[in-house]
Amino acid sequence: LRGRLAAAGIQTVDFSTSWWVGSDRATSSALYESGLDQRVAHLAHLMETEKIRLVVTNTSVVSEGALAARRRGIPHVWIIHEMATRIAELTPFVAPSEFYRTIQSLSCRVVTVSRHLRTEIHKHNPTVRVSVIHNSTLGFDHRPAVKRDGPPTILFAGAITHHKGIATLGRAIPLVLA
Repeated sequence: LRGRLAAAGIQTVDFSTSWWVGSDRATSSALYESGLDQRVAHLAHLMETEKIRLVVTNTSVVSEGALAARRRGIPHVWIIHEMATRIAELTPFVAPSEFYRTIQSLSCRVVTVSRHLRTEIHKHNPTVRVSVIHNSTLGFDHRPAVKRDGPPTILFAGAITHHKGIATLGRAIPLVLA
């Protein structure tokens, strides 16, 4: 996949993240907190040097992209694929209502990949505004306010895998920035 992205002119950069969820709360929380400021500072620096204009976090289990975007004042979209409250390894460190409130507070848009997942989020916090965009579909009618002064530069915070949809990001850019 990295080769296809490079052939399409899409630069990839690896960076360290740590889950802010986990079934062993004490151990997972300690690992997450260890080096958090450095990880966020590294991403914030990358956002500045690469002139990132939109950050997309494509999983609910890492927060560094959202925190760095907030630090830099860059719009952030959080795409949630996981049903964190039903999978032991994805149990949030805080109450689910606070977990989802935090996700919303760090994002200009929260997106899930199904109505069922949106319902699950609303069961824990009905005030979270959630858009549903099913995987592998086009059409995003809620656009964050992004300046259009040059080519788009986006930081995609998540694993570079086929199922995350990174290969279609280039086609989605005009829809997000329109």
